Amino acid sequence: MTFPSRTGEQQVIGTGYGSTVQEKMTYPIIVEFVLTHSNFVEYSKMASEALNSPQPEAAGKFIKKVASLRKGRVTLQALSYENGDTAETIKRMTFKATIVVPMSFLSPHTSWIPTPCPVSGS
Repeated sequence: MTFPSRTGEQQVIGTGYGSTVQEKMTYPIIVEFVLTHSNFVEYSKMASEALNSPQPEAAGKFIKKVASLRKGRVTLQALSYENGDTAETIKRMTFKATIVVPMSFLSPHTSWIPTPCPVSGS
């Protein structure tokens, strides 16, 4: 489950925001996501309040709160790819996915490498 509002072009897995496939494949795509349905409801309410607030500082408060809450992160890094029929498409891609979640997501059916959480904003 992703955030109720996007936090930037890095979260778009595609050629949005005027990016070409070649440009998009040069840097990692980072998608952060909320961990529970109640977090999603909380974020949705906060986003709506910030967007509808007449107070100029409402957006800053929302951004600060989002930065402080626990969330998961998926980082996709293209290792190789083959263009499709147009500059906006990819026919084939090999990529590395790094997924960071709390230990509570641990399952006996998957293999995990415990590691410290990344510093927020990195």
